[in-house]
Amino acid sequence: MKTIIYDNDFISEYDETFVKGDLITAYNKGFYEFDHSESRGEDHTPVYYFRLKYDERGRPRNGKKLESCDASYCRRADGEIKKLIQEHELSINRLKSILGDKQKKHETI
Repeated sequence: MKTIIYDNDFISEYDETFVKGDLITAYNKGFYEFDHSESRGEDHTPVYYFRLKYDERGRPRNGKKLESCDASYCRRADGEIKKLIQEHELSINRLKSILGDKQKKHETI
């Protein structure tokens, strides 16, 4: 991660190691394929350009539009995907528990 400290003491961090084709998250929901970056000077975070590859639920999308945002909003998608999997597994386990409790009640009646 690279850190930029602005004159007003605002701190901005961004990952400067992305290469074309990396799967990232950005400001908007979904998973994007990194295309390129554009410098805004040494004392500013760059702009990152990317295309939508998957929506926030993991459904494939063929994003043709090149989108962009400040690099500080972009992260590698791996961490977000793992977090979503854990959240969904927790929800599934809770739902299974509810279903199991309901079935047990019917068996005892």
